[in-house]
This record gives sequence, C-alpha cells and structure tokens, in this order.
Amino acid sequence: MRTSGISSRVHGSTPATILAFTAALAGVAHAQCDIFWPGIADFDQRRQWRYDPYPIPTHVGLPNNGSVHCVPTAATNLLAMIDSSGYNVIRNASTNDWAQQNPIYNAVGTHLYDLGQYMKTDDGGTSFADANSGLYRWLVDRGHGSRFIVFSYKASGSSYPKPKTIHNTIRMGFPTMFGYGRYYRDGAELERDGGHAVTAVGVLNACNERRPVILYHDPNTDPSSESQILQSPFERVTRTFYRRFLNMDGDNAFVYAFEESFSGTSTDPVRVIDSYRYLLPLVVLGTRPSDPTQLKVIRLGGVWKSAAPANLLIDSPTGGGFLDAVFNYTDATYLALVGGGRDGPAGLFRYDPVDDRFERLGEFPRAPDRMLLDRFGDVFLQLGSSVEKYTLANERLERVGVLDLPAAINAWAIDDATDGVVALADAGRRIYRFGIDLGLIGNTPIPGGLTVAGDGSVAVNPLTGRPWIASSGVNGVFEVVFDPASGRASLGETASHGGLRQIRGIAFGGQGDLIVSAEGSLRHYAIDPGSGRWAPLPGSPWPEAGDLSLGRLTDLPRSRHNESPRNAGRGWYDIDPVDEPRGESVPVCEADFNLDGFVDYFDFFDFIACFERGECPAGRDADLNLDGFLDFFDVDAFIDAFERGC
Repeated sequence: MRTSGISSRVHGSTPATILAFTAALAGVAHAQCDIFWPGIADFDQRRQWRYDPYPIPTHVGLPNNGSVHCVPTAATNLLAMIDSSGYNVIRNASTNDWAQQNPIYNAVGTHLYDLGQYMKTDDGGTSFADANSGLYRWLVDRGHGSRFIVFSYKASGSSYPKPKTIHNTIRMGFPTMFGYGRYYRDGAELERDGGHAVTAVGVLNACNERRPVILYHDPNTDPSSESQILQSPFERVTRTFYRRFLNMDGDNAFVYAFEESFSGTSTDPVRVIDSYRYLLPLVVLGTRPSDPTQLKVIRLGGVWKSAAPANLLIDSPTGGGFLDAVFNYTDATYLALVGGGRDGPAGLFRYDPVDDRFERLGEFPRAPDRMLLDRFGDVFLQLGSSVEKYTLANERLERVGVLDLPAAINAWAIDDATDGVVALADAGRRIYRFGIDLGLIGNTPIPGGLTVAGDGSVAVNPLTGRPWIASSGVNGVFEVVFDPASGRASLGETASHGGLRQIRGIAFGGQGDLIVSAEGSLRHYAIDPGSGRWAPLPGSPWPEAGDLSLGRLTDLPRSRHNESPRNAGRGWYDIDPVDEPRGESVPVCEADFNLDGFVDYFDFFDFIACFERGECPAGRDADLNLDGFLDFFDVDAFIDAFERGC
C-alpha cells in the first residue's frame, strides 16, 4: 500500500551521549499485548520485469498483471524472512535488502510467477488448499521440508480468526499472513464475494478483544499511478479492527471487521478477517522420560524470535502426569490432557506459550486415555471403549458426538487426506477405522505375523495414506495395507534398524520421513536411496536441538489446512484489490523506532529508554539487529539507521 511519505521533523548529527553509551545490558520487560516484527518485505503483486531477447529488450509480467496474485506475493514476503535467515527459498536471489531494484526486482518477479504455478493461481486467484500445499511443496523442493511446515486456517461455521492468534504467531517468530473477505448483505445474512491477502508485521493492543490494531504490508498498488517495472517503497498499514457479532451466511459469529458499526449492503461490503496462514519450524511434543508431570517441547531453529532451537519443559497444571498433548494450529497453542493431582482434577487444558499460562477447558471425573485433534480443530477423547468428539467453537468445549466401540483403543492416528482415524485396539489384537463423523468403517484383526507387545503406537504415512504400527516390546515399525474390496489388513513394509527398539511413539514428517521415540530418545529415519532400507536420515536437523531425550512422543505436527466442502463456498476467490480501501500507511523506515510515521529525536530518546531500562514503545524491543542479544551492535545499528534517515 503506497499512500504517503515519511517526514523527518528533526534530523542532524548524532549527539555524543549515545556514542559514549556505556549502560549495562538491561532485561527487557515485554508487554504481552503488543508485537512488531521489523524488516519484513513488502513486494508489489502488480509488476513487470525486463529480459533481453535479441534484438529488442522487452518486459513481461504476471498473468493478469498480477491483479489476483496477492496470495503468492504475501507468502513471498514470508519466504524472504526465511531466506534472509540463511535458508535460501527465493529463487535466484538472496539478500538482506529486498527493497532494492534490479536485479532483485526481476528475480522476485520470476519467483512470484513460479510460486503462483506451485499454488495453481489462476484468473480467480489462489484456492485456500492449493496455497497451503503449494507453499509447502515449494519449501520441500528447496530442501527445507524437514524444517518448516505451513498451517492455514479459514473461517468455518461460527469460528472466525482472532487477532490474538496473529499476535501469538508473530511473537513466537512464525512468519504470518492473513486474508479478509468482502461480505455483502443478502437479506439478514452476509455472504462472501471475494477477498484479499496481506502480510502481518505486528499487532498492538492484542489483549483488548474489542479494538485490536494490526500492522500489515499490503501487496496492492495503484496501476494508474504507480510504476509496474520498479518496486514501490515498502509501506506499513495500521488498521484498527472491531469485534462484531454478525450473521455470517447463516451462522451467528464473533468476527473482526474493518468497520465499527457498518453492517453492509448488497453493493457495499463489510470486510472481515476470515483466514490466516503461518510458517513455523517443526516441533515435537512428548513427555520427559524421568518425569511424566513435565511436557517436553523440542523445536527446530527458525527465524527471528524462534531462530534458536528450543528445548522446553512445561510443568503440569494439576500436578498429575501428562497423558497426551498436541499442537493446536488453529490458535498456535498446545492442548494437553492431564491427569489429576495435588492441584486439581484431570482435565483438558490449553497452554498459551506466549502468556505461559494454562487454561482449563474441561474437567472429567475420570481421566481420558488419549486425545486427537483433527484439521478442523475438533478434539477426540478416548475413555475406555468410547470415543467422544468435542468442538472448541467460541472458546467453549462442547460434546457433539460419541462412538461406542467393542473394545478399548491402545493407540490411534488421524489421516488428514481422508479425515479418518486408524486405531489399534483390543490389547493390540484389532484395528478399528472410523471417520471424524464417528461412523465406524472397519474392524479387522491385525495382520498375521504382526505382534504388538507393550505400549502401542500408530502413524499414517502422508505419501501413501497407509498406517504404520509399532510397540515398545517389539523391535521395528510395520506398515499395514488394507484390501480395498474386503477391508482385510495385511503386512506391508517393515522399517527395521538397530535403533528402532523400545518405541514409545511414532510420527511421519511431510516427506514420509519417520520420527520415533526409541530407547528414550528422539530419532529420525528415512529410506536410504542406495539400499532401499530405512536408516538414520543424514543431515537431520534434529540434533541441533541438543537434548533429544524423550519419553512418549505425543505429537509431530505436519502441514495442514481446514478447507472442506463445508467452508469452500463460491465466494472464496481473490479480487483485484485496485478499489480496496487503502487505510493509514507510512513508509517502512528502520529509524522510525516508535512507529509514529516520523523520524526525529523522539525515536532517538525512545530507543535509549528501551535499551537502558526496557521501557519500549508498543511492540518494540532494543534488539535492533535481531540477533537475540542486547548489546552495542544494536546501538550501532540504530545510530546508522538514524543518521541515514528515510
């Protein structure tokens, strides 16, 4: 978005006081309601680039001049952050200054075309599911599919995205984009007819549910007045969103809208946040081997605030043991099933890693045995031979169905491709299959030749859709193949390796690689292309996380989205945003430390207060060079930016 220029109210030489800065490093007291991520690119979606076929140089551009390439462009802003962190994902380019013109401008243009091909972008823009799968395939083909995954969530029923989730993903260092839809009035209802995607760079006042403020970069430009062969100056939009309760295509829902009171007409829409997408480094959840009352989180290094690998221990909210835990991609929190203890009864809890706080979602007279989370955000709990399905719509845990089975489940896994569950049951003697609608599909004996002893584990390989089974008392991991006609199960491949013993949890990565908790440690396997056998994966990123000791592995998230026929209506396409409201915007400027749109001594004094005392403007901290430390390198970076001006 390009609407205004930045002004310097006061600018001169830097005073000697800051050059003689000798303050000791101070701890920064971050407000948990404000976050700003500096340095994110703001590429134009409308563009042409030059190439030189003999004998006449010419320009080519994106299909439709990029008018509906908002999704690939907003996603490329995210990829540029990953690229600048050392993981090359922008084709034919890598720089820390993405605002420069050629050759970077041309390289970004060809990149946008190629990414649009991955996402199947066409005259109607980019479908939600294709954007998710295309972005992940792009990461895989650049060699980073074992490190980063992609999560996408769109409005479904009465559940609409919240700015607090965008705040959390940014604060945790997960590059994030979001979309808004245009909703026109049709009688008593509002119906979607097109939308637009932008890149989130910050959220202010996130703790105020009624009027949070989102900072974002909009890929839209004005084709009538702005160059199509040069990158326009990066600009930041600041917009207040208003919490409203509206009838959204027949579902009454709390939503976040551009307008505080306008309710739309048949020709003038209400604009509502209705999707988001973020990239995050892979994470494993499990229990600590020596203490089941601690949840262990092992996360690979990513970018910005998640640049360093993480190895975290989270104490039980009840004093009882963790029974199960999953990463809830719908709001970037952890869901934990915890047994009763000295501090309370068993229950289902949400853990917010930003606020470092547990919230009880449900209490149970008897602790459930295990938990699953489907791609729509619904929770399945097993209690003996019963499976109960719950929804978390509007922050309430509501039971929506029960499936009674012939025998108790020992282990289970969900297949996002079919929205089906595969369960090992009856003390490891049978395999149940049922849908997320709780309809039983199959009840078959385990394959002949397969023995299950001790704790069982199940995982579905996303490349084949076939389940694999392991147990703590049997070495190896075993593939199960179902006959499509009879439904009978037979034994397929076997992953046998000396390290695949005493297994207490298995999972597959997005590329069919196998992650296991074996002999109390996290291990990573893949098929060796030379021998065709399963072997430790060369170059696995997991050893960088340090301590890989792990009790029972409970979750390895994979890229996923929640699009389905129930939320893929006709209005989910991308518009040409040429007539969309521009909002309040200012050029991106590193020296504008307090984000007020001016470069002056207020920025200078605000930086000093932030560096010395941790008294920072909303969303900011003094780690200006983003290296994770507060030191004189940050002071030098600010001096340099301040003297350059904007």
